[in-house]
Amino acid sequence: MREKRFIAVELDPPERNAASGGGPAGAGRFLVDGARELARAGADAITVADNPAGRVRADSAIMACKIAREAGVLAIPHITCRDRSREAIKSALLGLDAEGLHTVLAVTGDRPPRTPEAGEPGRAPARFMSGWSSERLAAAVAAWGMDSFSVPFRVWGALNVNARNFGAELARARRKAAAGVSAFLTQPAFTDAAFKNIALARSELGAPILGGVLPVVSERNAEFLARGEIPGIAIGESVARRFAGRSREEATDLSVELALSLARRMESATDGWYVITPFARVDIVARVVRGLAADGRPAERGSPPLPNRVQRLADEPEDAVVEVDVLRA
Repeated sequence: MREKRFIAVELDPPERNAASGGGPAGAGRFLVDGARELARAGADAITVADNPAGRVRADSAIMACKIAREAGVLAIPHITCRDRSREAIKSALLGLDAEGLHTVLAVTGDRPPRTPEAGEPGRAPARFMSGWSSERLAAAVAAWGMDSFSVPFRVWGALNVNARNFGAELARARRKAAAGVSAFLTQPAFTDAAFKNIALARSELGAPILGGVLPVVSERNAEFLARGEIPGIAIGESVARRFAGRSREEATDLSVELALSLARRMESATDGWYVITPFARVDIVARVVRGLAADGRPAERGSPPLPNRVQRLADEPEDAVVEVDVLRA
């Protein structure tokens, strides 16, 4: 019997704990409770973003361990080249190895905002700390695994299906695969061009692909995304118009409807989905995941299996800006 399609859901780690109202562990509690709800809905794994948009949040590796230990859900931390030196990257991986987590998503990451803390006032660092690209990171993880870890890590990578020059993006994806990336998670797909690029990547890469799904939560959010304010994410004006004048409840229903429609459209060219949680709206994403899981549609015959076997281990304010890790290559 063929396996069901894989569903991964991204959650952002907390930016602060004091404002959560739940004491020192309050914000982390949201991650654990959210992961449990999403797993009940049908999610196979939770991915944890690494300082999305370059803003400081709780460490993705530590939060992934917390989710796995307390929620009993497979957790996959994003590991970026942006904030960590090479030594710090290996240190984080050694900790994950000790905790039994052996799948990571390797991304370069966003540059941090320009702040005085970035060094010279008003200037961001000219280079990432490691000096690596995500493909170099993937190669290093593979090399370290020869003698550093109890078992080799599985490295997933990012694929920007909204890139203006998708030929160059596809060539980069091939280099990532050669470096050890075994599966790809895509940017959210909204446009005809993005869906064509997913199909092309599927035919060219020969690696499992999880198609990116980002629920649009409100009229303001839709207008923001339609302006192209987030690099790598593009939605059409027609999508924004559908949210015009909707109440919160109506926008929520439309958000789920649209997300499911987009996810199903990419079904034949993917091995599953990568659903991004906007504004901590686990309620919306859980409905999307339930809809996808209920379809019960297995991956296309002959598609390569995902390299990770699922192992069950036993509210932020809405704003126009979506705090997603935009999967910088």
